[in-house]
Amino acid sequence: MAGAAARTTVIVTPQFLTARDVAAHNLTNSILRWGEDDWKVGKPSKDAASISSFQVVDEIFHRLANRAIFPNLKTIVLAGHSAGGQFVQDYAVLGRGEADLGDAPVHIRYVVANPATYLYSTDERPNSDGEFAPFDATACRAFNRWNYGLQAGIPAYLPRPSSIDEFKTRYLQRDIIYLLGTADNAPDGDGQDQSCAAEAQGATGYTRGQAFDAYVHILDPHTTQRVYEARGIGHSSYRIFSSVCGQAALFDKSGCDSASE
Repeated sequence: MAGAAARTTVIVTPQFLTARDVAAHNLTNSILRWGEDDWKVGKPSKDAASISSFQVVDEIFHRLANRAIFPNLKTIVLAGHSAGGQFVQDYAVLGRGEADLGDAPVHIRYVVANPATYLYSTDERPNSDGEFAPFDATACRAFNRWNYGLQAGIPAYLPRPSSIDEFKTRYLQRDIIYLLGTADNAPDGDGQDQSCAAEAQGATGYTRGQAFDAYVHILDPHTTQRVYEARGIGHSSYRIFSSVCGQAALFDKSGCDSASE
């Protein structure tokens, strides 16, 4: 799929199992397992170890940055689609692995593909005119809870920034590509979140992604974060990552013209 890029790439695919998976495959009690939706928001595993799913990525980053193992590694790309896209964005907000690479000159890029919703750092949300304004919490009390916002419910994953401003500042410094399928636009389509907290961000995955990109550039007009749009592609991990813009996001390949394919 990636052509020549694949010959110089190591692909690591973490598997966040649930208790149902462990039972179905008769796995030992030492195997980590999470609640059905807990892994994507950084909650601790449902076992004796009680490890945040974010700690798994911390360890992967730490291992990849070990020059004795990967002496020529230059870039780590953390990418995910749908629930995986939510996980990647949440990790970009809260994760500490990027700061724990030692002296290794490794660049980290995050690819957030077609998530159902985004994590906002303020109480502003897009209105019907596309403008941003403080959201009326009486219309949806969960609109700003983790992982829609930072008001409450942040997982016990330490150490973490001491203030929301610190969260926001660090996040805006991350190298992030929002990879959107322009056909991921059905309000009741696959992978869509129809909760009131999600609806506060827009009607569909695609419009929520466009709105969040505008929001990020309001927070920091000079941010390097950007959107790549894969034309005609819906909620499909295979199609979006194999698209021209998907390949550009993952492997720096050419052909994705600015914000659209």
